Amino acid sequence: MAYATPLSRRSLLAISAAAAAGTATGAAASLAPVNPDAELLRLEREHDALYTRIDKHNRRLVELDEAGFEADHDACCDVEFAMQDIPAQTWAGVIAKARIAVEYAERHEHRVLDDMIPSLIEDILRISNVTGKRYLPPSERQGA
Repeated sequence: MAYATPLSRRSLLAISAAAAAGTATGAAASLAPVNPDAELLRLEREHDALYTRIDKHNRRLVELDEAGFEADHDACCDVEFAMQDIPAQTWAGVIAKARIAVEYAERHEHRVLDDMIPSLIEDILRISNVTGKRYLPPSERQGA
C-alpha cells in the first residue's frame, strides 16, 4: 500500500500562492470592462461582411446566384434595422451606426431607415450628456 508523502511547508506555500494567483486572475477577468456597444460592433462587422459580398456581386467581381444575392441583401437590411433600434452608448457605437446612415442619407432615393438619423442624433446627445432643443407648441409650454 502506498502512503502519500507529507507536503513540505514550501510546497504548501507554493500551492497557496498558485491558488491565490488563479483566483486573482479569474476575478480580474470577471471585472474586465464589457463594451456597452458590443452588440452594435458585432452587427457592424456582420454588416461589413454582407455588404462586401453584395458590392463584389454588383461590381461583377463575384457571381452570386439570385437566391444567394437576395439572402445577403435581406440579411444586410435586417442588420441595418437591428442597429437602428439599438441605442449607442459610446462613440464607437455612434460611428458604427453612422457608417450605415451615411449611405442612406446620401444615396438612397427610398429612405427605408428613416429612423436612423434621429437615432444617431439621440445617441450623440445622450453620450454628450446634453438635451436637444425641442419645439413645444404653446399649449404644451409650462405656464401656458
